[in-house]
Amino acid sequence: MNIPTTRLSKLPLLREPDQAHLLDELAKRLRVSKQALLREAVGEMLAMKGYGITDQVTEIRDALEQALPLAQRVSVLATGQKLWQDKAMKGEAAIRAALSWFPDVKKHLQPKIEFPPRAVKYIMTVGVEFQAVVNGKVRDCSISYEALKDHFGAGSGHASDIARAYIANREAIHEVAKRFLNATHGEVELGTEDFE
Repeated sequence: MNIPTTRLSKLPLLREPDQAHLLDELAKRLRVSKQALLREAVGEMLAMKGYGITDQVTEIRDALEQALPLAQRVSVLATGQKLWQDKAMKGEAAIRAALSWFPDVKKHLQPKIEFPPRAVKYIMTVGVEFQAVVNGKVRDCSISYEALKDHFGAGSGHASDIARAYIANREAIHEVAKRFLNATHGEVELGTEDFE
């Protein structure tokens, strides 16, 4: 096995043979020198910690920040077209993952989620339909009567019991809904299993 070494001193760069082998494979597959890969890895690590951010890295970050709203827009446009919606979601996730490496950008990646109190319907023996506003876009959500009964004490299926259980536990319900709103682009339907 050819262990990567520095150019001048020929000292091994990696002391772990398994890592050296993986670096060899990656360099061959990408057709890039091992030294270039190591330089890039060190640069990326420094950038993650907020050190040594170059103009090129700043341009990459800026381009990714501009691409994120476009990817979100494609997701909205692709609603109802499963193949395109899946591709758009994967693209948005990849952009978010790349942006998460920049410490100064992380705080902007979390979507702004609000739950307007007036957008709630209590439906007997069915549950509660409510809306969330995610980055300015309205998303439909619901929680089943079974989940309200099993976890939040909505005794009977009457609208008044359902309303009481929802209102008393709205914050906990919204926290669970946020997890799904962050992970999906469609309607969020919360059931009993989502609170276990």
